[in-house]
Amino acid sequence: AAVLCGKLPPERLLVKTAQLRRGAAGSERDAFGGSALDHLAASLAHVSSENFAPEAQTVGYVLKILAEAGRASPAGRRALLALFLARDGLRVVAATVDAAATLDASKRERWRTYLRAVQLVALLCEAVG
Repeated sequence: AAVLCGKLPPERLLVKTAQLRRGAAGSERDAFGGSALDHLAASLAHVSSENFAPEAQTVGYVLKILAEAGRASPAGRRALLALFLARDGLRVVAATVDAAATLDASKRERWRTYLRAVQLVALLCEAVG
């Protein structure tokens, strides 16, 4: 999914969708959904230090896509900042960096993940001020 999102124009990642889900009784309805940006950011919450190596490239790509969406427009930066504030995103990025630290220092994905995490945090800081 991350690779497909990377092929979309960044503005498209901000589009919100909603779906209705029927409750067990059939009369209750529950709305859920969000933007592709929401789902990408949520995927980072599942990153684990254990067995990070197979996920490293995908995680780095998700960080890159998030930063590109934020760079696309001022609205993108604001949406990204709001998303990260609502989901404790800086803690998630810190956990991602910690997970990347488990990779061998000679692995390119370790340093690429660090770089993309720093770029994302810098973009979030720009959105504040």
